[in-house]
Amino acid sequence: MVLVGCSVDPTPVQGPLRRSGAEVQWTVASPPGVVRSGHTATLLTSGKVLVTGGTDGTTGRDTATVYDPATNEWQPTKPMAERRGLHCAVRRPDGSVVVVGGITSSATTVTASVDLFDPATATFSKLPSLAVGRRRHACVALASGAILVVGGEDSTTTALASAELLELGAAAWKTLAPMNATRQAPQAAVAGDGRVVVSGAKTADVYDAKTSAWTAAPSAIPEGSLAVTLADGRVLVAGYGAGTSVVFDPATSAWKATKPMAKGRAAPTGTRLSNGQVLALGGLQPPSKILSDAEVFDPNTNAWTTVEAMRVERLGHTATLLLDGRVLVVGGVSAATIPPPEVFNAPNGVACSTNDVCASGLCRDGRCCDTACNGACEACDVKGKEGTCSPIDGAPRPAHASCAPYTKCVAGACSATCSGDGDCAEGNLCFTPTKRCAPKKGLCDGDHQVLHADGTVAADCGSYACTPAGDCNKTCGTTLDCARGFACDGTSCVAVESPGPVDPGCATSRRTSGAGFLWLFVLGALLGRRTLHRLGFLLGGVAGCHVESGPPLERSSQPATYVPGGVMQNNARIYHTTTALDDGRILVVGGLTKAGTVAELFDPKAGTWSLGSASATAHANHTATKLTDGRVVVIGGQSA
Repeated sequence: MVLVGCSVDPTPVQGPLRRSGAEVQWTVASPPGVVRSGHTATLLTSGKVLVTGGTDGTTGRDTATVYDPATNEWQPTKPMAERRGLHCAVRRPDGSVVVVGGITSSATTVTASVDLFDPATATFSKLPSLAVGRRRHACVALASGAILVVGGEDSTTTALASAELLELGAAAWKTLAPMNATRQAPQAAVAGDGRVVVSGAKTADVYDAKTSAWTAAPSAIPEGSLAVTLADGRVLVAGYGAGTSVVFDPATSAWKATKPMAKGRAAPTGTRLSNGQVLALGGLQPPSKILSDAEVFDPNTNAWTTVEAMRVERLGHTATLLLDGRVLVVGGVSAATIPPPEVFNAPNGVACSTNDVCASGLCRDGRCCDTACNGACEACDVKGKEGTCSPIDGAPRPAHASCAPYTKCVAGACSATCSGDGDCAEGNLCFTPTKRCAPKKGLCDGDHQVLHADGTVAADCGSYACTPAGDCNKTCGTTLDCARGFACDGTSCVAVESPGPVDPGCATSRRTSGAGFLWLFVLGALLGRRTLHRLGFLLGGVAGCHVESGPPLERSSQPATYVPGGVMQNNARIYHTTTALDDGRILVVGGLTKAGTVAELFDPKAGTWSLGSASATAHANHTATKLTDGRVVVIGGQSA
């Protein structure tokens, strides 16, 4: 097939590349001025991309240009010393780029020349030439900085088995022992142990730089469509024919088959993404169909997944991973149109710094994320679940909602208890009687008193209620702003008239049969509301108060005592209500509690608790009133 290139408007599109929409996998980048195929694209240490050479269908180009992802602009460099296309290029450890071989003035004129690009000056200089000129070859940089060149074709299109090595500072290329087979358009990748896997012609060879020896793969593997080093050091080889896919493990020198690609293809690009997956793009489906299809290989499942295709089909293109996790696709030929550059936006789980680089448009916790994930106890960087918003333990991530007054999450929810001040956010203390965090100034008892951390009274708000922040209300808008026994007249809290004498600080009381035995039910009301209290009975008198109509009771001369009444079954509560029922039981409803909408019943005769039915809506700071027919109506308050 003849690769055809075309010229386009050389004026670059100004401004940074921006994605749009809620889910955008591909965006179009600005044109480089020249559409290329058979070129190279190399990521520089600066994050920019160097594009060199390419063909117009018959001859090579000597031009080169640099793409800046930050501005979406192309900047031409000074030309190379020689035209070249179907060549290779590789970055050395020092950041310079070695450009090797290729065709020059015609498809059969092959060069052995080598150029060196200096990013600091954006210029090319000459390096020693190859011993054998070649095109459609592969080259890789070894850990030592040496450049290995393998295979390809000579000027007669004869496939080559030869290999050459250029050491750093060497005056000439060293000819190595040949591979075990000739390979046109081979693919090469450096395994985790430093050995080089070269695939193609349904065979593979492994080069060991320590011994300068080649070892043939024990069995047939896919023809050289792509070879990519995985994050764990294995090498993925896949593509041609039925899309067969295998992985070379340097630890065992074994080849293991994976699930095949959806479509077999020749000459696709293979790019390892920031999340460790491999993106395969385009290529040729035999006999002559150019593809736009995209697939992703997951090394955790050893399987391929089809993802959104490119906007146009491509063959002879390049795909380069950018530092921000996106992939820049440049050039190639298309069956229908001149293909402009495209950018594959980063999938979920890929490292990111801004929303623009993510296909989801959501960069959270340094990862492209599937949701906004802003809650205090969720994050998108949970190990093993990167890219999926997941519950967390420990402190909330930066820029997330706060757990204040607490400091940590437990099983995906903000903690509701504390064991010390270190469990509380700045400005709060752990109040030992309740194991709850509250402002240093004090914890509201749910009525009119602000308590110190040790339970002693820090402030008394008088006729006004205290706030959860530990302050006293100064004015009122509703009766909820007032202490118990007081009501709001619009601006001030005033005492509520009683049908009989009421002593200060009275709680609910009830007189029993003629023996004069009185008991006081204490749950949410014992000389004012209390936080996380227990149930008890006041025996031997009313301790100086009663709330009945009719003749006042005589005060008892016996000292007041408490008898424990057990602990609620479901959970501790504050800001709830207690209502005496006709059968003598006590109904407890609502409040701020983990119990949610579940009510509880206390039987004073048996001294036991039981669970009641759940209310339709959670309530706190509400009212509960027993009607004449025995039913209880619950009104208002806040949602717990």
